[in-house]
Amino acid sequence: MNYSKIGIFAVFFIALAILAFTEFSPTSAQTFLACSPAVATATVGQSFMFSATGGTGSYTWSAPDLTLVNPTGSGFTVNYATPGVKTITVTSGTSTANCILNVLAAATTTTTTIGLPGTGGGGAALFQ
Repeated sequence: MNYSKIGIFAVFFIALAILAFTEFSPTSAQTFLACSPAVATATVGQSFMFSATGGTGSYTWSAPDLTLVNPTGSGFTVNYATPGVKTITVTSGTSTANCILNVLAAATTTTTTIGLPGTGGGGAALFQ
């Protein structure tokens, strides 16, 4: 038996494993990216803030139906003029996460003036 070849093979295999681990290790720390709250409800015209955690610590926000001004940072505020289910996306490094905002139509109020009869306050005279 020739043990020298087995020893060379083992050293070569260990060296390859170390090289592979070193080559494919992430160069920067990146943790699970999350958008919070994941689902929320607001009314038309109401500002709502989302926040991001994890990822690389650098964030970019996007939404297909919203014009964004300076969409970077861990927090982002949205304000929609139309109702519907809106998707807001945050990206950090190679990871993305979505937040969902259900935008409801603003409540409408109706004002009715009730007057006393015969006083000119909107009511009809009961006795004439």
